[in-house]
Amino acid sequence: MIHRLYYTKPIKKNVVLDREESRHAKVLRLKIGEEVEIFDGKGTVSKGKIKVSGKAVKVQIFETKKEKREKPFVELWTAVPKGERGDWLIEKATEAGVDKIVSIIFKRSIVIPKKQKIERWKKIATAASAQSKRAYVPEILESIEFNKAMKKVDGQLLICSKDGKKICDVTLKEKVILLVGPEGGFSNEELEQLKKYDKIKLNENILRTETAGVIGVGVLRSS
Repeated sequence: MIHRLYYTKPIKKNVVLDREESRHAKVLRLKIGEEVEIFDGKGTVSKGKIKVSGKAVKVQIFETKKEKREKPFVELWTAVPKGERGDWLIEKATEAGVDKIVSIIFKRSIVIPKKQKIERWKKIATAASAQSKRAYVPEILESIEFNKAMKKVDGQLLICSKDGKKICDVTLKEKVILLVGPEGGFSNEELEQLKKYDKIKLNENILRTETAGVIGVGVLRSS
């Protein structure tokens, strides 16, 4: 298996990884002469060989390409579950192919992530992208209140709901926003604002917030 490492600067013939990625290469026990992939999280993927190991790993590049982004563009607007379940959601939604994640503050939200947690999630998304061989790292935005978020809808909004349509009965557009509510459910005021949007059913069972988000992204990505 060829490992993938993260590098955001312009690609040159020889690139030197930052301290964090050099440490990552050491953890992976990558050796001089071993082939690796370098990606910038924005679609550019390069192949190269390790020329220098240690605290500042140097990679000699021999091939670079730009990968196309998958369609549709999938955004996940979701309530945030408690504890480590939020980290799991970010990791697995990234692996499933999400393009953007926005944590929504609903009336019945329990968790409101602070800036420190958002930064942690960005690192989790980057690591998950490398592990799953994605060329694009999903964008992780700061939390936004439901009412404000609804004023920024700029795509096909689909609501996860047990009484929704099957995904095969919905014609997907180029940009899809999947909305997952809190485990306490939407408030009456929120439901009123959502009346004009389509609902989709992911499963016959009642799903936890993080489970619905990951399954939903996977279903949209494979449709």
